[in-house]
Amino acid sequence: MGYKVRRELAYGVLVLDAIIAAAFAGHAAHTRDRWMIPIVIALVGATFVLRRMSYRPDRCGTGNGWFIAATVIDVAWIYYVHNWLALNETARVVMFVPFSVLLSLVVVRMPFRHAAVALVVGTILLSTAELTLPFSAPRLVAVLVCASVGVIVLTATLIVERDARRSWRMMRLLDAQARTDVLTGLPNRRHLEEVLDAATADTGPVCLAIIDVDGFKSYNDSHGHVEGDVYLQLVAERLSSGDEFVARMSGDEFAVVWRETAPAVARRRAEELRADVAGAVGSVGDDGVRRRTASAGFAILAEREKNSDSMRRLLYAADRALYAAKAAGRDSTRSDTAGIAAGAPAPPRDARALSSRYEHAVWAADKRGCDAAFSAVYRSRGQAIRRSFIAGIFGAFIVGYVAQVIIGRPQPGVAYQITMTMLLAVVPATVLALVGTSKRCSVRVGEIVYLCAVGLIVVGLMWERLVQVPTGTVVVPFLLPVVIVQHLALTHIRYRLLAPAMWLMVLGLAAVELIVFGFEDRRFINIVVAVLMTGVMAQMSDRAESTRLLLWRRTRELEQMGRRDPITNLPNRRVFYTALIDAFGLEEKYVGVLLLDLDRFKEYNDEHGHLAGDDLLRTVASTVLDSESSEETAARVGGDEFGVVVVGDRLDTVLGRCSTIRDRVAAVSVDGPPRAHASASAGFAWTRTGDETGSRLERIGELIRQADVALYQAKRDGRNRLVSRPVVPQTTVEVANEFA
Repeated sequence: MGYKVRRELAYGVLVLDAIIAAAFAGHAAHTRDRWMIPIVIALVGATFVLRRMSYRPDRCGTGNGWFIAATVIDVAWIYYVHNWLALNETARVVMFVPFSVLLSLVVVRMPFRHAAVALVVGTILLSTAELTLPFSAPRLVAVLVCASVGVIVLTATLIVERDARRSWRMMRLLDAQARTDVLTGLPNRRHLEEVLDAATADTGPVCLAIIDVDGFKSYNDSHGHVEGDVYLQLVAERLSSGDEFVARMSGDEFAVVWRETAPAVARRRAEELRADVAGAVGSVGDDGVRRRTASAGFAILAEREKNSDSMRRLLYAADRALYAAKAAGRDSTRSDTAGIAAGAPAPPRDARALSSRYEHAVWAADKRGCDAAFSAVYRSRGQAIRRSFIAGIFGAFIVGYVAQVIIGRPQPGVAYQITMTMLLAVVPATVLALVGTSKRCSVRVGEIVYLCAVGLIVVGLMWERLVQVPTGTVVVPFLLPVVIVQHLALTHIRYRLLAPAMWLMVLGLAAVELIVFGFEDRRFINIVVAVLMTGVMAQMSDRAESTRLLLWRRTRELEQMGRRDPITNLPNRRVFYTALIDAFGLEEKYVGVLLLDLDRFKEYNDEHGHLAGDDLLRTVASTVLDSESSEETAARVGGDEFGVVVVGDRLDTVLGRCSTIRDRVAAVSVDGPPRAHASASAGFAWTRTGDETGSRLERIGELIRQADVALYQAKRDGRNRLVSRPVVPQTTVEVANEFA
């Protein structure tokens, strides 16, 4: 975005340079300084070329140096020319126009350290040049005002850059969380689909292997979810030892993707990974060490077969090959022989919910609420910034008042005018602005109050100028109130309110200047500078706000993605554990954990494939979500396992809610194809807060362990039932640490 701003600014400054050069040429053509005219024209062209080079990073590097060089050259020759045009004025002030050009450094999105050094050095040089001229109060005021504005603008720029960096880091962190499986740390299903989508645009073949741990369901049923989770983490560690892209699809299924790799090499590597997984071991206590086997399905997407549906067909082909390997006795790798285009079923009715593109569309549909939240945060942050600005402006006026009235000792009439401006405009406006930025004032009203306060200062300064110009003693240059208006672009006021206010003030100042004092070259140049800088600052404010809004939306979107399971769109394990921690922070409440497991889901998956299994999981998830109340948090915590955190004042109410959820899940049916009817076993464990016998994490670990024990008791008792048990007063530190 900084390059776009530089391009637009290059043409805006070119217009200003052309006007100043034309004014200089008109006056110098009949003087002995006419030899300077071609030099000024050459400098105008050179600075424009340098600015053009600054937004061509493909040819000219980052462009920061080119833009700074152009600005320095512009400031130097504009100061000289403006000074030359004002030779006939005793108390001329020529610093504001080149300083306005110098301020362009902070709106082009270059690193703060570069802009700060250039702005500070430029301001010092301009101030030095101004102070070497004969002393006058207006000149001293100009130096003080420019120095104050420079400090304020640099401070605001530093804050903006710091916030942008923090937002970017947060966004990258959330982006990683949204695409990472909570248990294994591998990329999740969402990330897998994004990689496969991108791979379909590659020029070479795409190879996919799906690796499944044989008999993992029975292993999990026998030894519990905790031991199963440890085993899955070991498998993930072995699979991620190479350079391939490895993702956890769901449960005990993992996917490996090769892009632009020879199919024979990828097929050989798939067998190596499968054998490595088959060699993974897990400690199971008294039963010693058990060795599991693994099956794998391998499929190839050739270049000629790529189309908009390639990702789904490739997944289906690899899934079909996986179950061919299982049918052949397991512990082997089979390649798909039917081809990508053969036999792929129609997409499941909720398949769109799997894609991050659809998630983004759903999020965008709710952007009104997101924008309202952004508006509240954006405006509330602006209160502190506006408070700092008005304090800095008031301080600059105090310094200027001391320099003009006490040190400069002007004529009594001029001192009276300056004092009246302070008492009737600056002081009341400062008080008004501080009231508008106080905590007792609403943000919306505070913005309007602050704009009114700035308008009062501008009116006071312009009144003082109107009184001073006819007397020949000009203390308030035209660009001083304009600079006061420009700072509004940095105050976090929403653009739809800010832009009309800025343009109303600046165009009003320009109209009064031309109507009262008439047309004159330098006056016209000042008005052009005011209009151009207002346009640049207003546009900068609009783009800064838009950028922050986009970052805000993306951050909120990534937060939601990082808290949601990519297949079912239910909350994930991270949200489940967070809800448990929050529940244990409540006083005198019954807290229960319901663990739901779909009976014989593995057999259904083996018979009909993962895509049909995913469709069943989404149907069950929607049922769990529909059954959820405000005091419950439902999440997908494993392959076909769902967890619900239930909080209530009465134990019978909590138990009744869990029974209702299990009954509704057990009644789920899918019309197909293929047809399916779900049954579910459930384990429920409960405790009461306020009766702590250990740390919170230990109690959470024990609560989940007891729910897991109750779940497998339900399976041993015949499945499709609910077993509940209270938490006994004992802790398992190892379990608690696993859930930390």
